[in-house]
Amino acid sequence: KVSISMETTNDTSLTCRVQVKDPRGLHLRLASAISIVCSGSPEVVVTISRPGSDEAVDARSPLSVVGLEFHQNDMLVLNCVGEGADAIQSRICELINKEKFGSIL
Repeated sequence: KVSISMETTNDTSLTCRVQVKDPRGLHLRLASAISIVCSGSPEVVVTISRPGSDEAVDARSPLSVVGLEFHQNDMLVLNCVGEGADAIQSRICELINKEKFGSIL
């Protein structure tokens, strides 16, 4: 089951809410993978925050993302701005919605 709600704020700005599926929450390996996706498209600015919070962090910084302490089933707000925001947002949502990111078991 995937929990994503999306809102388009203009042609190049997308905001969505994503539920963290991994039992370990949004851990460093997952945050690093998100950072790599973001770094591959420097024209897109990606931030992550908690719903209702004014504190958004740059998704290119894994330690900043981990510092928000998202646990399993927490919702996060993903904001992507720039040309190609839809593809970046889709890829990041795919990573966050994995039941066990990076698990070899």
